[in-house]
Amino acid sequence: LYEQAIRRGCNPQTGLLYAEIAPDGTVTEPSSRIWTQTEWVRAAIIRKRHGEADADAALATACERLFHYHLDPAVAGGWIDKVDADGKPLSKVMPASILYHLFGCLTELSLPADTGPEVRL
Repeated sequence: LYEQAIRRGCNPQTGLLYAEIAPDGTVTEPSSRIWTQTEWVRAAIIRKRHGEADADAALATACERLFHYHLDPAVAGGWIDKVDADGKPLSKVMPASILYHLFGCLTELSLPADTGPEVRL
């Protein structure tokens, strides 16, 4: 699933994961949402924990894109929920549901490197 998401679901212009693709890889929603990027960070962390060869680079890329498009341009303490295919903000609201994804991402980052999938906060 991870490899398919990166191979077929990554916008070549922004490097962000698309909001939606069909099972055949056709892009059905070319915008990008912050929650998708936080889940990419989480997956990269888990891959790193399991010793995947490209995990460090993938984690750095995922974090850079998350900050560049969704966190750094936002108001202090906030986020941009949705950007278009060119990376321009589409949303003017910050859904509270995104806190779940941000918390999960930060929690995954804070777990010790030798933590297995059975350990959760």
